[in-house]
Amino acid sequence: MTAAHAACVTRTNAAMTLIALAAVLLAGTPCRLAAQDSPVADSATSNPQDSVEPARPVLWQRPPAVDPALAAKRISDSLYGVGPYWDSVNAVKKGLKAEREKRERAAARARAAELAREKELARQSQIRARWPTDAHRILAGEMWIGMTAEMLLASRGKPREINRTISATGTREQWIYGEFCKPCAYVENGLVTTIQD
Repeated sequence: MTAAHAACVTRTNAAMTLIALAAVLLAGTPCRLAAQDSPVADSATSNPQDSVEPARPVLWQRPPAVDPALAAKRISDSLYGVGPYWDSVNAVKKGLKAEREKRERAAARARAAELAREKELARQSQIRARWPTDAHRILAGEMWIGMTAEMLLASRGKPREINRTISATGTREQWIYGEFCKPCAYVENGLVTTIQD
């Protein structure tokens, strides 16, 4: 065998090894070395005059036959983010997204609570500035005869229902805060005249 012929055989074996490796990677199966004679073993046991051909290098064993459709599916799955690896990656991404959304909801609740607290403090300061003598009663949510309709709104808030009666003597309103007309206040000409509690 000439040196050129040996080089050609070596290149062919290397190409076959690469093709086998590519097929194994597509198939997803582990590679095993073929049980062939190594050059060291051949030189130790054989007579140099008897051997015409050099010892063959160790080659990869031929992988099992691969279904082309299955190989194409594995390639497309890896390209388009499908399969067990991508399932675990997507699970991690989903978990991180859920944690981020949970933190954002908690931050939004904290901001809403802070805004509500600031709004309540502003309301209290306005009540104290507007009615300094009756501010403590208004902030406690009390109703009393003689308070104005504006003070009642500041004390109890907007009523659930208002029943209005117009007569020759003026306008009378029944402000209902609870169910079954209790508690309620009767407002005549802008002043509370009667309370049902």
